[in-house]
Amino acid sequence: MSDVSKSSQTNLESSTANGKTSGKTYWITEEGVQTISLAVLAAIGIAFALSITKSIMIPFVLSLFLYFILSPLRTFFVLRMKFPTWLALIATFAAVALVLTLIFFVLFSAIQEFAGGYRVYVAKAVYFADSIQDWAVTKGIPIENYSLADSVKNLPFGQLVKGAGSTVLSLISTTLLVFIFLVFLLSGASVHQKTKEVSRSDMGKEIDRQIRKYLSVKLLTSTVTACLVFIILSFLKIDLLFVFCFMVFVLNFIPTVGSLFATLLPLPVAFFQYDSAMPIILVIALPGIVQFIIGNIIEPKLMGHSLNLHPVTILLSLMFWSLIWGVVGALLAVPIMAILKIAIQKVEGGEYVARLMSGDIEDPTV
Repeated sequence: MSDVSKSSQTNLESSTANGKTSGKTYWITEEGVQTISLAVLAAIGIAFALSITKSIMIPFVLSLFLYFILSPLRTFFVLRMKFPTWLALIATFAAVALVLTLIFFVLFSAIQEFAGGYRVYVAKAVYFADSIQDWAVTKGIPIENYSLADSVKNLPFGQLVKGAGSTVLSLISTTLLVFIFLVFLLSGASVHQKTKEVSRSDMGKEIDRQIRKYLSVKLLTSTVTACLVFIILSFLKIDLLFVFCFMVFVLNFIPTVGSLFATLLPLPVAFFQYDSAMPIILVIALPGIVQFIIGNIIEPKLMGHSLNLHPVTILLSLMFWSLIWGVVGALLAVPIMAILKIAIQKVEGGEYVARLMSGDIEDPTV
C-alpha cells in the first residue's frame, strides 16, 4: 500500500455493469503530472516567444510546409526526369515562381478593378441607404435628422483600396523571405528518400506521413472547390471573380470557419451588383452546396483518420494560433497541432494528453 501511495498513481479504469474491466487502463504518475505542468508552462513561454518573433517565424514555418509540398516535385525531377540536383532545384522554383506570379497578377488586377469601379458600388450603396431611410420614414421611425446616405459617402473606400495595395506589397516581402528559407531547405535535403528512411525516427516518419497526406488532400480538395466555384460565379458574371476563387482556395485550409467565410465573401458585391434577389441567392447557395459536399463528405473520406484530432482540439488550436499569428496561424493550426500531438505521445506521461486531443478517452465511472 505504501508503494502505491509513494508512486502517487491514479488508476483510471473503465468498468462494465457486471464489474468486468474493458481492458483499457490509463495511468498518470507523479512524474507525468510534473511533465504535463512543465509542458504547460513551457507552452506559455513558447507562445510569447512566437508572438514576438512572428515576423521571422511565420516565413520559416510556411517554408517548412512548402517543403513538404515541393520536395516530391524536386524528387520527381531528379529520379524520374534524371535532372541534376541543381537543375531540379531551378525547375522546382520556376514552377513556384510561375504560380506566385499568377497569384499576384490576379490580386493586382482585382485591386485595379475595384479601384476603378468602387464609385459604382458607392452609388448603389447610397441609393440603397436612401431607400431604407424612405421606408423607415413611411413606417414612422424618427430618423429624418439622420442621413444614411451621407454615412455611406463618408465610408473610407479609398483607404480600403490603399490598404489592400499595401497588404499585397507586404505579402511580396514575406514571400521573398519564405523563398530564401525554402532554397536552403530544398538544397540541404537528400533526394534518395529510401536510403534515409531507415535512419529516421518513428516520430519523424509519422510526422512526415501525416503532414504530407493532410497537405496533399487539402491541396486537392481546395483546388477542386475553387474550380467549381469559379464555374458557378463566372456563369453568374459576378465582379472580382478571380479574387473570390483565390480566397476560396486559401480559406479552405482553415477548418469550418474558412469555408463559411469563403461562401459569404461575395455577398456584399453581389448585393450591390444585381438588381434582383435570385442571383444573390445563387451566389451564396450554389457555392455553399459545393463547400458542404466536398468539405463534409468527400474530404473526410480522403483524409480518413490520419490526423485523428477531436473537433474541440481543432477549434481550440484554431483560436490559439489565430491569436498568435493571425490568418497565417489559422491556416497552419491543424498541421501544427498534429505535429504537437505526435511529439507529446513520445513524452513520458504525454500519452494520456495525446488521447485527450484525439477524443479517445473513456469515462472512468462507466
